[in-house]
Amino acid sequence: MKKNWSAFGCVAIMVSVSACAQNPKNIRAAYVSPENYKGFSCAQLSQEDQRVQQALQSASASQKMARNKDTAALIVLGEPVTTSSGENIADQVANLKGQVVAVDQAKVANSCS
Repeated sequence: MKKNWSAFGCVAIMVSVSACAQNPKNIRAAYVSPENYKGFSCAQLSQEDQRVQQALQSASASQKMARNKDTAALIVLGEPVTTSSGENIADQVANLKGQVVAVDQAKVANSCS
């Protein structure tokens, strides 16, 4: 009977950990079409790149805080809390990473330096 409880405990922990907010470094870029930047000049692409990079830094910091909160909540409460509170913004981080890629692709297409 003890084996069943320990197996159940292991499964419960694995499920809880998988529900935690992701580390922003591990979030993959979502696809964003470089066509969104069609018609942008090199100067405009440079400005957009700066804007998106700053937004990504801010979102990544927020996501990292959400991950830290989830880790603490998992230890104290036994379950993550940021997904239900809206603090887990992995989708936003993925989208911003995709925008970075798309802006870079648009820069290459426009032969920007």
